[in-house]
Amino acid sequence: MFSRALATAFIVFVTTATLQAEEFISINNYIDRYKDIAISEMDRTGIPASIKLGQAIMESQHGNSDLAQNSNNHFGIKCKKEWTGKKYYHKDDDYDRRGRLIKSCFRVYGSVMESYIDHSEFLLTRPRYSLLFANSRYDYKSWALGLKEAGYATAKHYANTLIKTIENNNLTYYDKMTNQVLATKPVAPTFEIEVDYKFKKVDIAEIAAADFLKELDVPATIPSIDDFNQITTQATTTLKFINGLPAVKLSKGINLHTIAKQQNTDLAKLNKYNELTDNNFPIAGQYIYLKKKKKSSNEYKEHTVGLGETLYDVSQLYGIQLKHLAKINGMKTTEQPPIGKKLNLQ
Repeated sequence: MFSRALATAFIVFVTTATLQAEEFISINNYIDRYKDIAISEMDRTGIPASIKLGQAIMESQHGNSDLAQNSNNHFGIKCKKEWTGKKYYHKDDDYDRRGRLIKSCFRVYGSVMESYIDHSEFLLTRPRYSLLFANSRYDYKSWALGLKEAGYATAKHYANTLIKTIENNNLTYYDKMTNQVLATKPVAPTFEIEVDYKFKKVDIAEIAAADFLKELDVPATIPSIDDFNQITTQATTTLKFINGLPAVKLSKGINLHTIAKQQNTDLAKLNKYNELTDNNFPIAGQYIYLKKKKKSSNEYKEHTVGLGETLYDVSQLYGIQLKHLAKINGMKTTEQPPIGKKLNLQ
């Protein structure tokens, strides 16, 4: 028979093992959880979603590594001289003069979403990675080989491992997707659709096929993919007013860090005002508010839900707090509104 102490120890062991099993993230669960962020960043920057997801899976052990769990760092990005945020020290591949492995300094992020965005900026702002952006978003092999050649990682077979990770998990599927389907975006607020269009990272054929374009005042000649890639990553934020609130649009070269710096505010406030989480994350063409959103719209009474639109998308479109938009319509904040549903905004 078990003694009481032994029985207690057995219960603790079983409980701990169960908790650990529940905390473990499978590759499929990881992909499902973060694919939308990867696609959105692909829309914004041109970095293939397959590359971003593949690197994250490798660098973070699909979200289970010590680094990922303790610092939300999913890409193994080290502090570098310019990093002013929180730091996490972890043994990786740095050695002292005597050849002893020492702890390396890694960046700490407030959320996984911030890690994904910073990974994009890391590649965009360093000259050694500039040649990568000459590759098509569908050419994952050139991206993988280019990352290795540019020195992203020291592992000898990094490129081949990344390619196998992408192929084994069918990650190229997400390179064909977009979170910015132009035909589903409402026109009512008249938010300079032609500027939104200019910065789209979508297939030209997909744009041309949209009947929605017939109703818009857009250029007669549709730019090529090369035209998109030539757009500079350096841009200045322009202040707009939506629902009486100051806001800045996310577009090529503009991200939350840029907005915070140019508008003299901080990232934490932007996250709070815009209700940003790993489930509600900003996408290209979306407005980021510099003040707390309102409880309803001052100008528009209703909105018809388009393909793929979430309640959060609509809340950002009109400057309405998500919880109040949900309450007005008798819905939960996480509930997906059906296509064609008319949402009350007042």
